Amino acid sequence: MLLGTNNGLEALYKPRPSLEDKILLPSGPGPMALVDGEGRKLAGNDLFEAMAPAVFVQRGGYLGLRNPCANQRFAAGLAAVTAREQLQIGVPAARGAKPVVIRITRAGPTCERRLLMVMDLSQRASPTVHLLQELFGLTHSEAEVAQGIGEARSLQALARAQGLSLQTVRSQLRAVFAKTGVRRQVELAVLIARLVG
Repeated sequence: MLLGTNNGLEALYKPRPSLEDKILLPSGPGPMALVDGEGRKLAGNDLFEAMAPAVFVQRGGYLGLRNPCANQRFAAGLAAVTAREQLQIGVPAARGAKPVVIRITRAGPTCERRLLMVMDLSQRASPTVHLLQELFGLTHSEAEVAQGIGEARSLQALARAQGLSLQTVRSQLRAVFAKTGVRRQVELAVLIARLVG
């Protein structure tokens, strides 16, 4: 179902998510919603509900995008996404809204639902220090160095921020390389980017 402009019907119809839909909706760092194959919203996290009016229109419980060209890709993507892949739809900035990328992935026990993950391109995301520690067995300081490299910060800037010598930060970086299996800073930056992208 393709949607055009918002005519206020979303205030009349607000479906309640089922317990199963709430369980399927992961708690994540960004806006997420669960929809059926036709775009009917089943559940959304608080971040999604806060940003949705700027990007989406909702009529009769069905979601569409405010941008007409992106909306056509969105409707086609809901139908076309397979259980083994995810689709991405770029939504350009318009009328005060920031540009976003919407990832569509199949979800649910029989993959009949779609998980929408909305990424705000104006915000640089980086994995948390805690996540880096868990994934790679890094110490807190090593994880801070890895996070800094992922944010394109220099070793000198990291040393100043942590109140450490440049040699200590270099030593921590070598430990990060050993634990993550990379050999250069650019490889580490790519690895960090994949964790958030």
